[in-house]
Amino acid sequence: MSRDLGLADRMRDAGLDVVEVAGWQTRGSSSFSPRGFVWHHTAGPRTGIAPSLGVCINGRRDLPGPLCNLFLDRAGTVYVVASGRANHAGAGSWAELTGNASVYGLEIENVGTPAEPWSPLILGIAARIAAATGVDHELACLHREWAPRRKVDLHTVTGRDMRARVAQLRNPRPPVEVEAPSPSRAQEADNMQTIIIVETVGIFHVVGSLAPSRVEVDELVMLRAAAEEQGWTLAEIHKTPTQWKAMQAR
Repeated sequence: MSRDLGLADRMRDAGLDVVEVAGWQTRGSSSFSPRGFVWHHTAGPRTGIAPSLGVCINGRRDLPGPLCNLFLDRAGTVYVVASGRANHAGAGSWAELTGNASVYGLEIENVGTPAEPWSPLILGIAARIAAATGVDHELACLHREWAPRRKVDLHTVTGRDMRARVAQLRNPRPPVEVEAPSPSRAQEADNMQTIIIVETVGIFHVVGSLAPSRVEVDELVMLRAAAEEQGWTLAEIHKTPTQWKAMQAR
C-alpha cells in the first residue's frame, strides 16, 4: 500500500459521521505501509469543536503537516485528513513497529489533561476508528506506549482498555442466553422464602430452611401482632417476605 484511498469509505461503513478534508487523497507521503495504529490527543484549546484541525492538516513551524491520518472532534465527527504517511508518532516503537510509515495516526481533540475528562462516546468512537482501519488490535497503542519517555497521551486511559474495545468490535462476542425459570421453578423459589409463624404456648417460632436472627424474630412477632389487630386469618399471616411488605403497605 502506498496510499489508503479506501479510508473514508471504511469509516462510513463503520457507521461513523465522516468529513473528507479537501485534498486528503494526495496528502501525506506515499511511502506508507501501515500495520498498526496510534491514539493521540491534540493538547489544544479547551473551547471549540475542532480548534486543532487546521494545525493537524497543515502542521507547525517545527513539524510539517499532515500530523495525522484521521481527526476526531469533540462532537464525535471523524475527519479524514491524509491517505499517506503523516508526521504523528515520531521516534519510538510498538510491537516491533517503528516509524510513521508503519502506523495510522488519530488525533482526538482534547486539552490533554484530566481537566477535560474523556467521555464514553469519544472513547467508543476512537476505538471504532481503529477497528475500521483493519489493523490487528494488538498493534494499536497509545502515543505514550509508543514513546513512554516523552509522551503522555492519552491521559487517564489505558492501552489495554482501548485494545480490548477494538478486539470486541472486530470479534463481537455472542450474547449470553439466560434460561428463564419455569413457573414451577419460580414458585419453588418463592416457597423457599415463605415465613411461617407458629404459636406454641404463647411463644412464636419461625419455621424455615435458615434460622432467623433474633432481630428478625422480634420483627415477625410484631408483624403477627399487627396482623391479628387487622383481623387477618391464619392463611393471610403465612406469607412470603414480599407479600408481608405488601400487606404492611395497605
